Amino acid sequence: MRMRHVGLATAVLLPACDGAQRSELPRLVTLETGQHAPDDPSISPDGRFIAFTARVRGDDGVYVADPDGRNARLVSQLALDVNDPSWSPDSRSLVYAAAGTTGEELYRVTIEGGTPIQLTQLAADGLGDPLFSPDGSRILFESEHSGRIALWIVPAEGSDPVEVLPGETGNVFHGRWSPDGTRIAMNLGSESGRVVAVLDLAGGAVTRVTHEGMEEFHEWSPDGSELVYVSRRTGAEDIWVVTADGRERRQLTVDVRDDDDPVYSPDGRWIAYVSDRGGQHDLWVVPAAGGEARRVTNDRAIGVNARWSPESDALLFLNIESVRRLYTVPTSGGSLRPITPDSVFSEAPDISPDGRSVVFSGRRDAQYGIYRMPIEGGEEHALVTGSNSFQPSWSPDGSLVAFTSLRGPLPATWVVSVESGEEWQITPEGADAPGGSGWSPDGSRLGYGVRDPGGAMSLFTSSPRGEDVRLVLEGVPLLRSARFSPDGRTVLVLRPTADQDRFGLFRMPVTGGPVAALTTGQRVHEFAPVWSSDGSRIAYTVDSEDAGADVWIMNADGTGKRRLTSSAEQERAMAWAAEDSEVYYLNGLFGVSAVSVATGAIRQVFDGDLAVRDLSFSRDRSMLVVEASPTAASLVRVDLRDLLAREP
Repeated sequence: MRMRHVGLATAVLLPACDGAQRSELPRLVTLETGQHAPDDPSISPDGRFIAFTARVRGDDGVYVADPDGRNARLVSQLALDVNDPSWSPDSRSLVYAAAGTTGEELYRVTIEGGTPIQLTQLAADGLGDPLFSPDGSRILFESEHSGRIALWIVPAEGSDPVEVLPGETGNVFHGRWSPDGTRIAMNLGSESGRVVAVLDLAGGAVTRVTHEGMEEFHEWSPDGSELVYVSRRTGAEDIWVVTADGRERRQLTVDVRDDDDPVYSPDGRWIAYVSDRGGQHDLWVVPAAGGEARRVTNDRAIGVNARWSPESDALLFLNIESVRRLYTVPTSGGSLRPITPDSVFSEAPDISPDGRSVVFSGRRDAQYGIYRMPIEGGEEHALVTGSNSFQPSWSPDGSLVAFTSLRGPLPATWVVSVESGEEWQITPEGADAPGGSGWSPDGSRLGYGVRDPGGAMSLFTSSPRGEDVRLVLEGVPLLRSARFSPDGRTVLVLRPTADQDRFGLFRMPVTGGPVAALTTGQRVHEFAPVWSSDGSRIAYTVDSEDAGADVWIMNADGTGKRRLTSSAEQERAMAWAAEDSEVYYLNGLFGVSAVSVATGAIRQVFDGDLAVRDLSFSRDRSMLVVEASPTAASLVRVDLRDLLAREP
């Protein structure tokens, strides 16, 4: 189904290896799919077309294009969610899953387009992965409409579907026809325990060809004699092959890293797969009979959903550039300008009080450190290395940076001097301080949360050297977003409400004392509080779950609550403008907007195809630094004729 590679896309990547190794690999060619952001790529059996899904203006559709990606045309109707297009054996039509008003259904459409034929009437969720039988007469698919994942078969012209294994009580999924159409291989079980099985359609016998409970079936060999699967029996994911009767098996890859998503070449000689050996996800190929694996890609992107050309001489796949980097943009509006390299991972920016530099957490040499660089871009300077360190925060005078570090089994709050590089720990040795830290406006105090062995949290403040520790709030189930007021006298926290069902906003003196509930949180989540510059008002986010998240404001005592935004987007309050005339907010996934407190007028600061994860404003609110990563994968083809010229 759509975006099966999401799990890989969230992985952290390391810088690519040296250029000598890169030059030995085949060149990747990005296909021209126009303005489309492709997904679910596949090549027609005759090799004349490629099919993919793409989202345009909020709706999905199935597109067919030439093998180079040109002349892409919509062949299906647009819908909210369209996925898993699969070719008929004659390359003349496609079957796919699409979401309607009552659930997901299967549809078939010719490559010329027209009105799709609806094949099912299940009104189900979790429906997808359709595949034509080798003779084109039937379609195998999976659905959760019976309360579990099960395999079903429906005639290619549409009718009532028939369940494949109705007597099976566990999940039955990822079914694949044998090349002659007489058997179906599948996975039986769940994420925690599954085996590979083969069903004989004529006699109904089911043969479990693996038994460890740590396997995941992927494909039949082209001649139908073997199955390729992934096993965790050695602790890591490796590629294995087993005969269709389960009598013989062999291990093709052996590595401490994970290998996954194997797919046979049509001639049966090679298996392509994804591996994170070397610290990054790349495509590899290995002889199906066993032998030395060969690397296909070596870059910062992740290659997924690989599909072989009919001639077994090329691979088509999605290239996902998931490395987060930092960008700058004026708050008056404009285009994002990158300031960190696109080959290294950078996140959690914080602009210095003088607006001249930015600190951030970056992954370098397999560990996260704290780095500083000019806000206009340039050479980065390492402040903290040799440990996994996150969430940097400038002191108000710009001389210190507080951060969270994992130097031991539990996170701790640390401080580093920008000038001398001296580091010291603030939280007590052995304490669990997972929530980050925040500075008082004058820089004399640092606030942080500590979790006790029972899971309850308490809020403390101390001097920047960890002295004069004071307890502000004790023993709450969860504590987030502790924010000092501009005058430093009170602190605003996000914590669960009395019934523990929702989060609300609470205010209390920094010296400890009565806690005042500013919001109830009983029907909605209320979070992301931001003080106005004069401390008289608070902007925050209200998430009603079924109606989206919107930006609200209220007086500092909790009165005068007023909604500022109202849309279907997920909007989150981020900062007040310099004169408290506007509130900046994250507008859905892709942009930042500003809403006028007086009129409700909204202006777009920037918008684009980058997924925004975090951002930081300069003190004068003239500039912001954005942490973002690409959201659209590119469709790539790689020619393997030279790499695979030698016989395995």
